[in-house]
Formats: sequence, C-alpha cells, structure tokens
Amino acid sequence: MLFGIEAPHHLADRRLEVLRHYAVTYRLRDASLADEEAAAREAGFAASQLAQVRHMIDGARSARPGKSVGGLVRQALFALVAFLIFAGATAWFSPRFDSALISFVFVAVAMLSLASFAAKEPVRG
Repeated sequence: MLFGIEAPHHLADRRLEVLRHYAVTYRLRDASLADEEAAAREAGFAASQLAQVRHMIDGARSARPGKSVGGLVRQALFALVAFLIFAGATAWFSPRFDSALISFVFVAVAMLSLASFAAKEPVRG
C-alpha cells in the first residue's frame, strides 16, 4: 500500500460472486430472486446446481432449532438458581476469607469449573 503495489486478488471469481448473490437473495427471500437466478444462469450455472443451492439453504434453515417458550423459561429459572447459589456461596465464604472480593472470585472460579465439566458430553465406547 505504501508504494502503490497491489496484490492480485486470486480468489475473486465472478462466477462465485454471482452464486453468493443468488444464495443470499434466496436466503433472505428477496423479490429480486428472478434477476439473480438469471444472472446465475448467465454465469454458467445449471438449473440443477441452483436447485442444489436452494436445497442446502432450506436444509440449513430447517435444521436450526427454534426457541420455545418452555426452553426460555427453563433457561431463566436455571440462571436464577445459579445466581442464588452464587450469591449464597459468596455470602457464606465471605467471613471465612475475610473479604467479599476474594470469596466472590473463589466462588466464580469454582462455578465456572463445574459448569465446564457439566457441559462436556459423556464419552461413549
């Protein structure tokens, strides 16, 4: 940049850019999908290839789990219980460590350690 020398963009490909535009337009359900499909066909993509792109996007959209109200309530209750345990443990350890800050850090490290162990999936043999 200092001397005005610019490296060539080897990854910049017009066909891939047209395909990316088509995929994004399809994903967003934009009204200009017909224009993007025409541009993709003009760039050399077959109808079967575009159908495969649509299939991949639809599969990714349906595979994403949705948040249910019950799931959100469970998460909120879990957060509340974790906060109450955290606050209670901090208050209980505070006189033993002669410092609220030290007990806060101790309980935080302990809870994060336990959470990391609890989050791991069991090994299946």
